Amino acid sequence: MGNFIDPTKAGMIPMSGEMYTALKKERKDSTRLGATAGETVHADTSAISDSAYRAAESEKTNDFRQSAIENLSKLDSSSDTFMEEATEQIVGSALEREFGKRMSSQKGFAAMKDTITRQILSNSEQRAGIEKFIQDLMPSVHSLVYGEEE
Repeated sequence: MGNFIDPTKAGMIPMSGEMYTALKKERKDSTRLGATAGETVHADTSAISDSAYRAAESEKTNDFRQSAIENLSKLDSSSDTFMEEATEQIVGSALEREFGKRMSSQKGFAAMKDTITRQILSNSEQRAGIEKFIQDLMPSVHSLVYGEEE
């Protein structure tokens, strides 16, 4: 599947060597043909039709959006730390979805999540993006919390 950049050596994000090795092994295991049930098999995307690929990506996006709505519904939106907490929830969810839920139990996960969250919140362009994303989700969060139709 191509090269896997070692983020610990590239200075990208803080990640322990153990976490990197586990992720690399998981990626290798999930890409081999004939993976057992419950493992993801990443096929050559050129063999997938554009419409099927777009449908899969749309489903993945909708799933992530729903997860973000559920996570935001657990937070107090009137809190002074809401933006930080919401960003941290979204980053954690994105990492788990990208690398698997087992990653959240790996040594270094919390530091990596915190670093990414801080980078997003300290960059004005990225902060504006996450604020807009959260703002766009708030009507759905409100509906979930108060049981109202959107």
